Amino acid sequence: MLLPLAIVLVGMEAAVASFTAGQAGFTVVLLVLFSIIDPEGWQLGLVRIEDVALGCAVSLVVGLLLWPLGAAAALGRVLCDALGDGARYLRGAVVTGLALCDTAGAAGPASAGDYRRRALASARRLDDAFREYLAERGTKHLALAGVTALVDAVAILRLTADAVTDLWSRSGHAPGNGRAEAGREILDSCADVVSWFESAGRALAGDGAAPGRPPSRPAVDAALHESVGRDLSAGTEQTTATAVRMVWTADHLDTMRRLQAEIDGHVRAAAASVRRQRARRRKLRARVTWPRPPAARAGARPGSPPRG
Repeated sequence: MLLPLAIVLVGMEAAVASFTAGQAGFTVVLLVLFSIIDPEGWQLGLVRIEDVALGCAVSLVVGLLLWPLGAAAALGRVLCDALGDGARYLRGAVVTGLALCDTAGAAGPASAGDYRRRALASARRLDDAFREYLAERGTKHLALAGVTALVDAVAILRLTADAVTDLWSRSGHAPGNGRAEAGREILDSCADVVSWFESAGRALAGDGAAPGRPPSRPAVDAALHESVGRDLSAGTEQTTATAVRMVWTADHLDTMRRLQAEIDGHVRAAAASVRRQRARRRKLRARVTWPRPPAARAGARPGSPPRG
């Protein structure tokens, strides 16, 4: 008589109740089936309760040993690496491109290939960590929309660096025509963008405060306007193409600043959540009293000579 009722309840719980209630209903169904196959009375339920209690105890001990590891903590660390690697890839792409048009970027690397490989590897690790974060059960301390925006920012950062690399990949070396000032302005703007993303990554990993809203750089527009006007007045095809590439590079950096303004609130919320979780873990650890050796309980350090 109980078996049909238990099966109906399990089928309903899967749609209207929680996961724990569904598991409890499934346990009831198993107990009824085992009692029908081999009746053991109330002892079968007692054995099942003992098994569940032992499993919970083992899980609790393992959780304490591994605590506070989890997908959320790993996601913050991977986000830090992905934002840093993506920002350094963008800086390498900008420096490599500007090195072709004047001496402003001559001190930069010859290629951004290494930075791109690191950024791709970090993006793959971020994808795995984000999938694990979505699959992990438990309370999510951040809104899913905010976490998704941060993950998307990593992809946008890497794609922007790809666009800058592709922009300068087909250009030749252009003779100097007074672009050093505009190049320095672009490099300074790029340094600010990279520094912001690196600071944001460290904040997401719990190693610092959120960088705040990114500042604007109006001086870049004036320097580019003067450089482009000079190149266009020269009338050569090479100088005009180089000026256009510099304008597009500056526009990509402006896009990154707009992206920073969009995710600034999410970075602040995530950094505050990380700080709260760390403070809560420190309080919990302070309350836990582990068995200590007699010397430590007496106030002496292990290995030190006895007092008196």
